[in-house]
Amino acid sequence: VFSLPNWLSPQAKCLIGCMLRKEPAERLKAIELLMHPWLTNPHVQRHNSHKTHHNQNAIQNKQEDTDQVVPTWTEKH
Repeated sequence: VFSLPNWLSPQAKCLIGCMLRKEPAERLKAIELLMHPWLTNPHVQRHNSHKTHHNQNAIQNKQEDTDQVVPTWTEKH
């Protein structure tokens, strides 16, 4: 069983869980992942590094280990 580090934010854990679903049909599509709150919410805490900053700019231009339950995220319309 894959365990996520406890230092990851709930939003980061949710994003990772959405990408690691066992069934491919249940995984979010790339465009849905790019719209995930962890990537789009400016108030979400992220590691402040040059690489992270570079990745955020690239997206704009074109976070005791325990077993994890994969969270669900649905886009609000």
